[in-house]
Amino acid sequence: MNGVPSPPVTGPSIVGAGTGADETSAVRHHDTRPTAINKRLRWDIEPPGGRGAGRGVTGRTATTSRSFQNRPECVRPRRSVVATRRSALWGIDMPRAAPAAAGRFEGFADRDGRFFRALARNQRRDWFAAHRQEYEQGWQAPMKALLAEVRERIDPLFPRHPLGEPKVFRIHRDVRFSKDKSPYKTHIGGYVAIDGAGRGPSAPAALYVHLGAAEVLVAAGHYMMEPEQLARFREAVLDDARGGALVAILRKLGRGGFAVGSHDTLQRVPRGFDPGHPRADLLKRKGLIVTFPEPSRRLLVGRTFVDWLVTHTKRAVPLVEWLAALAE
Repeated sequence: MNGVPSPPVTGPSIVGAGTGADETSAVRHHDTRPTAINKRLRWDIEPPGGRGAGRGVTGRTATTSRSFQNRPECVRPRRSVVATRRSALWGIDMPRAAPAAAGRFEGFADRDGRFFRALARNQRRDWFAAHRQEYEQGWQAPMKALLAEVRERIDPLFPRHPLGEPKVFRIHRDVRFSKDKSPYKTHIGGYVAIDGAGRGPSAPAALYVHLGAAEVLVAAGHYMMEPEQLARFREAVLDDARGGALVAILRKLGRGGFAVGSHDTLQRVPRGFDPGHPRADLLKRKGLIVTFPEPSRRLLVGRTFVDWLVTHTKRAVPLVEWLAALAE
């Protein structure tokens, strides 16, 4: 799972309603047009070569992958400092594992993301150097403590697929394939993924948290599937037992206020698949996540955010387990 205020969102829609509707008719999902949320739902990395790279699926895409790195978000922490590290996935900077938290999560420094707003206005290395401590103590350390604490509480819910160590994305942007050379992201993001199931957005994640000056985003699922993962996903969707189980999971989550999204969605069912298949909507997707109901910003500055995340993550466990089982 390199990390979401929001452009206009068309809102959730119900597809296939009525007689003969496909099996995804009751699934609450986001519109896949460019104005919809799935266009801005870009985790902190994209494939090598930037936009459009790594396409292994036929069919024209409805949205173009775009790095999420430049979008603002909300809030800020108050804990100890841990140096960041650069490692590579597809030649792109990856997050480092969050070390054992030095204490429990006590909240971010504020609910409004004032640091990130200031950073958006001051995309200069000298400015960031002068305010590094504000970021590390106000945002980075609390994010590490938050993810570590939530992971400890939800790991027992995944007996078949244990969770890996939490990861927090670097604040430095990878600008090699971008016209925008701003050096810093204006948000912080981190996630807890299934151990050994992939790296970054190519691994099913039990939890993804994204905070910036304008938005709070929480999600779970498999954001960006690699070609072999996508092939297994589509095979499972075609299977009546497994595909039917997935639809039931998504329907239940939709009734609870979760919304379906993905890295990218094709305009048409990919070549070789029946356009009239009852689960055609899922066959078009190149990833599958659910975004949680948006939490109140008041939660960000206290311990109740931990409980909120644990409660909502529990509801998404069946989806994450379904996705993780594809690698077995």
